[in-house]
Amino acid sequence: GIETTVVLPARDGDTHGMARQAGLPTAALSFHKVPRPTRVDQVLGWGLTLPRDVWRFRTLFRAGGFDLVHVNGPVFIQPALGARLAGLPVVWHFNDTVVPRRVAPLLGRLCRALAQELMIVVKAVGRHYGVDGADVHPVFEPVDSDRFQPRPAAAARPGRALRVGLIANWTWIKGIEFFVRAMALVAERLDTELQVVMVGRQYDNHQAYTAQIEAEIDQLGLRAKLEY
Repeated sequence: GIETTVVLPARDGDTHGMARQAGLPTAALSFHKVPRPTRVDQVLGWGLTLPRDVWRFRTLFRAGGFDLVHVNGPVFIQPALGARLAGLPVVWHFNDTVVPRRVAPLLGRLCRALAQELMIVVKAVGRHYGVDGADVHPVFEPVDSDRFQPRPAAAARPGRALRVGLIANWTWIKGIEFFVRAMALVAERLDTELQVVMVGRQYDNHQAYTAQIEAEIDQLGLRAKLEY
């Protein structure tokens, strides 16, 4: 008895098609994401466009007959404000720590004031935003244990290459550089061969970040051990 509409930014990407393939209707809205606090010019621009973006969400929610709005990500303030202006309850899902630690508690208090329910993907995320009280619901990322099970310890026998995989899009929010550096440390200390498999999309609008990762792979001598 629940009908879900996925509201997405009006830009290129795979998510619209994936949602429709899963049988979920989508709606596209043009709005500005919260910029990094260090970019003062972008913060000012975001503030100027905030009322317009909030009104767009309010209009969408009212026209679509929504009963509840689930906000996925702590920085998406516009849909939460639009939902409240439309008189709708908000469930806010905290799933990352991209907001700097000095600013995160302030955002957490704002989210707590706007939302009827708060969800966190791990307890550390709740602590980061200062919203880890008894009224916050941890909902951990699901894993289908029938499809994915740890390999038995006996399989990691001496002489067999250790294969380590990463599944993540190549964006700064994923911290790909930390994985690459960690693999370099593992390769130094490992007695057997290391094979690294990286699965994830490289985006045209993140070319500088991709080039940084590629340079680190070469500098750390991981190129021959890498598949992607």
